Amino acid sequence: MHDDDEETLWRERLHDYLQSGKIQRQFCRDRGISGVALLKWARRLDIELPRTRSPHARPLAPANLHPLPPPTDFEEALRTRNFRHFLPSDTRRAWAGGEWGRLLADARRMGLSLEAYGRLIGIPPATLYSWRKRLLKSGDLPDETPFVASEPEIQAAGFASVVIQTEPQTERNSADAIDLTCVTSDTDANIASLPRNVAITGNFGPALVEVVLRNGRTLRLHTRTNFFLIEKLATIMERAE
Repeated sequence: MHDDDEETLWRERLHDYLQSGKIQRQFCRDRGISGVALLKWARRLDIELPRTRSPHARPLAPANLHPLPPPTDFEEALRTRNFRHFLPSDTRRAWAGGEWGRLLADARRMGLSLEAYGRLIGIPPATLYSWRKRLLKSGDLPDETPFVASEPEIQAAGFASVVIQTEPQTERNSADAIDLTCVTSDTDANIASLPRNVAITGNFGPALVEVVLRNGRTLRLHTRTNFFLIEKLATIMERAE
């Protein structure tokens, strides 16, 4: 085979690969060709290939070989915090430096650790820590002061809101209340004395949330109540007749 014929053959194969939307391994296996040879000819013909391709990805035109999605995709993903629609599990994406800072700033706005934020948006936490280290070294790290979003910003993010009821302390509430200081890990509450509706008291302020248990009982508790005490009381109330 002449060099010109071989070059034409590999140029057609590379064109077919870009149009197929398949990952390199799958395309080479289906065609019975070498993946090393495919990369070799891509470099020789000066054709830029994506690092990997998703089996469900759209075909790439030969004139549009850049692996990054349009900026509008990133803006939409950042607004909804849903990167999975253009970050399949078998795709490695080249992130721009400006996007690093915006993602880290978004994690700060949500008040999440990088581990939790990475799990939320589908990016490995190690990648986020690597970006943070690089930006910290270059002095471009976004402000990490704790941030509390306003109600319009929370609604714009697309999350369901949590309603916290504020009730003034009444005589009925005081009579039906169980003091948290009397319920510890070493003390069992008296099941017979538990009313149908229980309010947990303590020096935590007036904000209350209600938890409806599986047996129909309602547990009213303060927002800063210790989780283990809540779990203990909920278990006792669910076992009560």
